[in-house]
Amino acid sequence: MLKDKKKTIAIAAVVAALALIIGCGAQQDTKLQDDAVALAVQGDQAMTSLEWTTYSSMIDPDDLQKFKAMILLELERLAMMRKSDSITVIDQAFALVDLREAPPEQFFNDMMTVIFRVSQDLNRSFTGMKNDFIGAVPENDSTIHVVAHTKMLVGTRHVDEMNVTTLRKIDDEWKLAISNKLQGVGYMLVESLQMQR
Repeated sequence: MLKDKKKTIAIAAVVAALALIIGCGAQQDTKLQDDAVALAVQGDQAMTSLEWTTYSSMIDPDDLQKFKAMILLELERLAMMRKSDSITVIDQAFALVDLREAPPEQFFNDMMTVIFRVSQDLNRSFTGMKNDFIGAVPENDSTIHVVAHTKMLVGTRHVDEMNVTTLRKIDDEWKLAISNKLQGVGYMLVESLQMQR
C-alpha cells in the first residue's frame, strides 16, 4: 500500500512537472506571437506613413539585397543602352556608381522616396491603407506569419482582402519580409524601365 502511495505521488509529480513545462511553452508561444504582431504593426505604421528609413531598418537584409539587385539590373541595362554613367529614375537623376555602391537599405529608401513623391495614386493608396492584424502563425523556430485584413483604395477600386506579413529570425533578431505590396511597386518600376529600352 505504501508502495502504491509513493507511485501515485511520483506520477502526480511528473504530471505536475509536465503541466508546468507545457504551460510555460504556451506562454512563450503566446508572447512570441504577440511580439510578432507588434513588429508587423510597427512595420505597417512605417509603411503607411511612408517613413522608408524606419521601414527598411525592420526588413530582412536579404530581401533588401534582392530588391536592389532586381532594379539595379534594369538600371544598368538602360544606362548601357544609352551609353551613360547616370540614370534618371522617374524624375530623379542618379550617378550609376552611387547606385551600385549604395547599401541595399539606402537604395530601397531612395527608390521608394522617388516613386511615392511622384505617384500621388500610390501615395493615397498606401497612406489610406488600413490593416487589422488578426494573429500570428509560427511556421518553425525562425519563421512566423502574421495575418491581416487589409482595406485600401487602388485608383478608384476598393480592395478588401487578407494579407500575410512574414517575419524571419536573423541572428537572434526578428525582421520583416518586404511587404508584397511594396514588392509589387518594385515590379512596376522594373516594367517601366524595361519599356524605356
